[in-house]
Amino acid sequence: IADKKKVPVIAAVATNDKLTARRTFANRVCFTDSFQGEVVANYAIKQGYKTAVVIVDQAQVYSLGLAKAFQHAFKKAGGKIVKKIKVTSGDKDFKAVVSQIKKINPDFMFLPLYHPEASMISRQSKQLGLVKPMFSGDGVANQTFIDLGGDSVNGYMFTDFFDYTNPPSQKSADFVAYHEKETGKAEVNSFTALGADTYNVLIAAMNRCEDPTNSVCINNEIKKTTDFDGVSGKISINTEGNATRSAVIKEIKDGKAVFKATVNP
Repeated sequence: IADKKKVPVIAAVATNDKLTARRTFANRVCFTDSFQGEVVANYAIKQGYKTAVVIVDQAQVYSLGLAKAFQHAFKKAGGKIVKKIKVTSGDKDFKAVVSQIKKINPDFMFLPLYHPEASMISRQSKQLGLVKPMFSGDGVANQTFIDLGGDSVNGYMFTDFFDYTNPPSQKSADFVAYHEKETGKAEVNSFTALGADTYNVLIAAMNRCEDPTNSVCINNEIKKTTDFDGVSGKISINTEGNATRSAVIKEIKDGKAVFKATVNP
């Protein structure tokens, strides 16, 4: 619809690689699944993990795409995928899956899932004595995942877009301070940060157009975004509408998601 009407769209949080494929007016300020899959794979290799099990939700495009990206990057870096296990959204009993993984005994588990299934797998793993490093993508980057997982997600890691305790620039720090002043809450989640970046990238593109109502010009200028100083970090957008930007790795400790590292492209 956007392409037909020539209306530029900027997605704040939509990581599937195909979002911008063959679409002139589609753009994003978040990273792609290819990038976050690579981030997780490289982290695993650096930790010395040589074998991995991937648990993929066959009903979710997000899960399938992220799993594919991780597998490609992990194998390319010298890792081995010893098993890919398929589950389905809504499943609640993962004991057979956990038992299977215990027998395989991989170095590492990658779960490109959303929080309901990921938290249940983590809980049931603890119940059955499966203790392995677990890593997910941004699909678990929320407090609900921690609440559902309880003690079982202690040590669990995931990729995210932003960490308010480690603002990447002065502009970012100022936004965090302003947000606390306005809302009374210190925490700024990734959706809020990326929402602000989406708005500001659009306004900046409009300001670069002689006619700020010319949608074709606005779209062209969005795709010329270079080293934009966003709340969530530096953002550049290419001619395909995809953003080049950093990712953040977080680890859950004592019921809180804690900043671990920033990974630049």
